Amino acid sequence: MAVYQCKVCGSKLEAAESAAIGICTNCNTEQTLPRIYAQRQTRLFEQAEQHRLDYGYSQAITLYERMLNSGENDPELHWRILLSNYGAMYRKIKDDESSIYKWVLTCNRLLSSSIYDDEHYKYSCDNATSDARDIYFAEANEIALIQAGAREATINQEPFDIFISFKRRDDKREDTPDYLHAVKIFESLTNKGLRVFFSPSTLEEWPGDSWKYWIDAAMASAKVLIAIGTSIGNYNSSLVRYEWKNYLDMRRQDSAVKTLIPVYESMRNSQLPSEFREQDLQTIDMSNNNWLDRLVDRVCDLIGTKASSDTITLESTARITYARLLCESGDFASAKTRIEQVIDDDPSNAEAYVINLMIELECSLEEEIVQKAPFELSGNVNYKMAQRFGDTGLKAQLDGYDTRVKERLAEEQRAKVNRVLRVEPLVAPINLVAYSSDIEWRELYVDETNQRVLVVASDCVAMMPYLKPWGGEITWEYCTLRGWLNGEFYYKILTKEIMQRMIEIMNQNPDSRWGTPGGKPTTDKVFLLSTDEARKYFADDSDRIATYEGKNAWWWLRSPGSLSHNAAIVGVDGDIYEGGSHVGGQVGVRPALWLSL
Repeated sequence: MAVYQCKVCGSKLEAAESAAIGICTNCNTEQTLPRIYAQRQTRLFEQAEQHRLDYGYSQAITLYERMLNSGENDPELHWRILLSNYGAMYRKIKDDESSIYKWVLTCNRLLSSSIYDDEHYKYSCDNATSDARDIYFAEANEIALIQAGAREATINQEPFDIFISFKRRDDKREDTPDYLHAVKIFESLTNKGLRVFFSPSTLEEWPGDSWKYWIDAAMASAKVLIAIGTSIGNYNSSLVRYEWKNYLDMRRQDSAVKTLIPVYESMRNSQLPSEFREQDLQTIDMSNNNWLDRLVDRVCDLIGTKASSDTITLESTARITYARLLCESGDFASAKTRIEQVIDDDPSNAEAYVINLMIELECSLEEEIVQKAPFELSGNVNYKMAQRFGDTGLKAQLDGYDTRVKERLAEEQRAKVNRVLRVEPLVAPINLVAYSSDIEWRELYVDETNQRVLVVASDCVAMMPYLKPWGGEITWEYCTLRGWLNGEFYYKILTKEIMQRMIEIMNQNPDSRWGTPGGKPTTDKVFLLSTDEARKYFADDSDRIATYEGKNAWWWLRSPGSLSHNAAIVGVDGDIYEGGSHVGGQVGVRPALWLSL
C-alpha cells in the first residue's frame, strides 16, 4: 500500500501502488492519484502540494515541471499543473439548509483561456486510464462553470488603475497599521480621479463569494499594485502573499505595463520578501517625511496621460502598414497584435477593421477576402465597423466585396451536391446508452484542395444544455457542451476509424449581428456548426431538419444569439434562429468534424 495526501481535505489516503484512483476515508471523495516515485520525487511532490494549498501556485508549478523534466511524464502531474494554473482548491463549506459541511471546488485564478484548450488538460485526458479520465472530465467541467460565473461577474466592470494589497485584521481581529495606511493611500489616489481597488470599500459592491473573482480581475486590469507591510509576517499572510505573488507573475509577462510598489514601515529594505529584491522593485519607506506625496506623484506618473491625437495618427499609420506586410508574410498573429494596438488608441480607424477581417480570414492581400470569406460579409462585426467609420470610397469598395462574396457563395451552393457517406468506415452502430442508438455521419462539403471532408451527424445524438448547469453569459470557447464533445463524446463514443482520420480544426467564432460576442477562434476536434456554416452547407430549411428519438428536434449551433446568455439554434422546421435559445435549455446536439479523405 502507498500513502498519499488527499487533494481535497488533506488527510492521509491509502491505495495500492498501481492504483490510478483512490477514495479518501475522511471526506469520501474519489480522486486521481500520482504514480509512486523515487523517494526524492515523493518529497518534491509533497512540497509542490504544500505550495499549491498555500496559494503558492508558481512554486508548485515549478516543482511539478521539475518532476516532469526528470522523466516522470505522469498525467496526474499535468493535472496538478492545471489545478495550479486555475488556483483550483477544495474548501469546506457549511450548507445553510442542511447545516452539513461539504467540500466544494473553488478557483482563485480567473484565466482568459478555456480549460478545454489547456495542453495539460489534453495530455491528461489522452493518457489517463478510463476511470481517471472520468474524474478529470468532472473536475474540468466544474472549473469551466466557475470560470464562466467569474467572467459574468467581472465582464462589465471598468478596469482599475491601482490595486492596494494589505492585511486587514490582526490575530485579535483588530485593524492593522497596514489597513490605516491603506485608507490614507486610497483617499489620496481617489481624490486624484484614479480608480482604486480597495477591498473594504470595493468588495461591498459585490454579493456572495464572488470576491475571489473580483480580486483576480482587478489585479489583471490594474497598472500598479501597492503592497503595504509593517512586518514580514503581514507581507507573508496568505491572501496578501497570494496577491503580490500573483501580480509579480503578471509583471514578469509584461513589465512595461505592470508595476509593483512595496510600501513598508518598521522594517529595513533588506527584510522585505526576497522576491521584491529579486525583481529590483523601487520601494517607499513610510518612516520618511512626505512618503505619501512621493507615492501619489509616482503613481500618477506611472498611470500617465494619453498621447496626443497627432501622435496616435502617426503611430496608427505605421502599425497598419506593418500589419499589412505581416499579413503578406503569413504572420497573422503578429499582425493581430499591431492592429489591436491601433484599435485601442484609435477605435474609429476603419482601415484597422478591414485588416482585422483579413486576419480573421487569413488573407495575405485584401483582394483575397472575396475568395476566402465563408460567410456573407454584411453579418461580420469587422466589416460592419469598417463600414461605420469608413469614408465614401471605402464603403463603396466594401459593398463591392460583399456583393461578390454573395455571388460566389450562391454559385458554390448551386454546385454543391449533398451526399450521405458510405457506411464504411464512417457509419458505425455505436451504443450511446442515454444518448442515441447509433450515429450516421453525413457529408456536407469536400475540400479537395486540403484533402478533407466536413461531416455532421445526420440526426441529434443527445439532448443537453449548451452550458450546464449555470446559465449566464457564455461563448463557444468556454461552454461545457464543447467540453463534452471533445471529452466524453470523443473518447468514449467515436470509433477508432473516425479518430484516426479526424483533423483538428481552427474554428472562427464571429459576433452575432446584434453584437453579442462570439469569442476567440477555437481549436476543436469535434464541434457544432456555426450559423454561417449551417446556412452555407445545407440546401434549404428542409435539408437542415434533424430528429431525436424519431421526432423532429431543435439543435444547437455554436454561434452566439441575440443575448449574451443565448446560443443560436436550428428549429424543428430547419429554419435558423439566430436570436437563439437560453444556454441552459435541453436542445439537440449534432456533432460535426473534419476527416481526411
